[in-house]
Amino acid sequence: MDVTSLIKIILGSPVKNPNAIQLQKSVVEILQSGQGLKLHHGEVNLTWLAKRIGVTRQCFYPGRGHDDMRTIVGILNTYASVLKDCSSLAVQLKPGKLNVSIQKALSENERLKRELSKNQKRWNDLYNQRLIVD
Repeated sequence: MDVTSLIKIILGSPVKNPNAIQLQKSVVEILQSGQGLKLHHGEVNLTWLAKRIGVTRQCFYPGRGHDDMRTIVGILNTYASVLKDCSSLAVQLKPGKLNVSIQKALSENERLKRELSKNQKRWNDLYNQRLIVD
């Protein structure tokens, strides 16, 4: 089975709940764009999926959400191998560049904290009319 067949199956499932319709549209858009769904232990990551459509993860569980939501997630979990192949084909960011950006931001943050602390001390000295020595 390929991604287009999975999309047809998802679009073929009748849904009436507004959240389920949003889930259906979101999943189809993600799959059509060539991106993969995040998986957790071979199943769709419900927390990630819930954030994508703006609901809580609880709506995927029996007694807490609509059956249409569980049906779509069940289809996705049944064909998790297709999702795994799709996510492996997606373009991944280079972790090296990301780490460098994070390190630059953290060092800038530390520098700004030191500068803020220094300026707060100066302000306190001025406020208390103490002699300032640089």
